[in-house]
Amino acid sequence: MVDTTIKPSEGVPAHVPPELVVEFDPIGGHEVNAFPPSMLDQYRDRGRVLYTVFPSFPQGIWILTGHDDIRDAWKDHARFGQWGTVNEPKFGKGQIPLRLNPPDHNAYRRALMGIFSPGRLRAMEPEIRRTVRQMLSEISSKGSCEFVSEFGLMVPAATFCQMLGLPADNFARFNQIAIDLVYTPEHVLRTEGEERAAAVRQEAKEAAEEVISKQIKHRRDNPDDRNDVISFLLGAQVGDRPMTIDEIENITNLLFYAGTDSTGAAITYAISFLATHPEHRRAIVENPDIIPRATEELLRMHGFHWNLRDVREDTEYAGVQMKRGDLIMLSTGSANHDPTRFDEPTKVDFAREDVNPNMTFGAGVHRCLGAPLATMTLRVVLEELHRIMPDYEIDPNSKGVVYQTGQSKAIPFNVPLLYPAVDFDPAID
Repeated sequence: MVDTTIKPSEGVPAHVPPELVVEFDPIGGHEVNAFPPSMLDQYRDRGRVLYTVFPSFPQGIWILTGHDDIRDAWKDHARFGQWGTVNEPKFGKGQIPLRLNPPDHNAYRRALMGIFSPGRLRAMEPEIRRTVRQMLSEISSKGSCEFVSEFGLMVPAATFCQMLGLPADNFARFNQIAIDLVYTPEHVLRTEGEERAAAVRQEAKEAAEEVISKQIKHRRDNPDDRNDVISFLLGAQVGDRPMTIDEIENITNLLFYAGTDSTGAAITYAISFLATHPEHRRAIVENPDIIPRATEELLRMHGFHWNLRDVREDTEYAGVQMKRGDLIMLSTGSANHDPTRFDEPTKVDFAREDVNPNMTFGAGVHRCLGAPLATMTLRVVLEELHRIMPDYEIDPNSKGVVYQTGQSKAIPFNVPLLYPAVDFDPAID
């Protein structure tokens, strides 16, 4: 085991007021292990802006705690650029359009919006529903399952394989590559050290690039009328020019690892909550018409991303002096749990009127392009699962829900479910 202990005072720059320094680790802290979306709730009264030092970022980062400050910083690219604008990120500096700031970001975003257009999503919904039902049929007769690995992550992994035109029978392997890019390196960093963590990340990166580059070459050499993402990108324009192959590989790699675990997290957080709150689950079963609203409220409650931004210039924000090169953390969970923005924010209320705009998928021009797809997928899961398996709970003899944290997000990684076994025909009637 590598000793990664850091005292709160170590690594704190001279311009950071000591009273703002807190002992908080968004990757390995006890608050995260308890319930990641609420990890900053206990710190909000300490101030609008705080500072912490932890093993993954020994130089320290600023933390914004309130909804409006987080939202405004998310939109303020002039002062707070995407991570990689000033500092070198751990990986993926060139990720398009994630690591780009306006105006460079804008042309790519416009080119990519067609992938998630309302018409395209409507056309995808029947296939997603078929996937959900097929995967439910594989677990429903067992009476128990580990929900994350057997369903929660598998549904979006299969969906993205279909979107990218990749073989569906390999989606479990592709999903593991995505996990090894985002989560495994942070665990290895704390157990085996930075050098080994970098090697694990590089191995996963190369594996993803190999899969993607082969598929791009295949689509380029064998054009057809398929509606997959790679075919879309091969015909896309950035401004007044076609995308280059390097750009297509870059964008597809980002979609490859970014799309599966976030949607899987939305699904598994929702089902984890409903498994431990039977009154909410019964409300869905008895009145399926509330599912669209329930979907939005469950997404609000379970904000699990935290975005890092570079401070691009010396500036004052929320009454605090920040220096060029500092890092700030924007937590979607903290924004969504701010009582000045949402009434009783840690209470799930399917009748809530102020559910949007929540910050689960970000804000401004960097709001997640795939948010409509993730929302639709969660809605379909809630519809189909509660039609087929209306009664379920967390296995009382298990350790309960276990979370895994990685760079910029924390997701459930073990959700042991019990439910009455049922056989059903997955064919859509």
